[in-house]
Amino acid sequence: MSRAHRTDAGLALCALCASLVALRRAGFRISLPSALGGALGTLAFEYVASRHQERIRRWWSRPDVRALTVIGTLALVVGSLRFRSGSLLSALCGALVCYLALLAGVATGRVAHPTEW
Repeated sequence: MSRAHRTDAGLALCALCASLVALRRAGFRISLPSALGGALGTLAFEYVASRHQERIRRWWSRPDVRALTVIGTLALVVGSLRFRSGSLLSALCGALVCYLALLAGVATGRVAHPTEW
């Protein structure tokens, strides 16, 4: 696994942990339909992003873009708690789990890189 993939996995794992802690503390249960929707959203985004690989790579390599993404994700967690939206947190968890699974699959060679889809 490349350094960039390890960094992406670490950021996604931190965001997932924050989301799961928020779900637990708020007393929400995971909504499977929402989590599935989040996972499908991740797959759709990765598919579209793979078609614009160079542009995405340029943007994502910028530390400010990564930082804003993490801040935005944490803001989404806080907003979900503020507005008592377990569905939104569930969708976020589903998206992050799917992303981590995709990274693991690509890293182990069990899943083709999205550019080959």
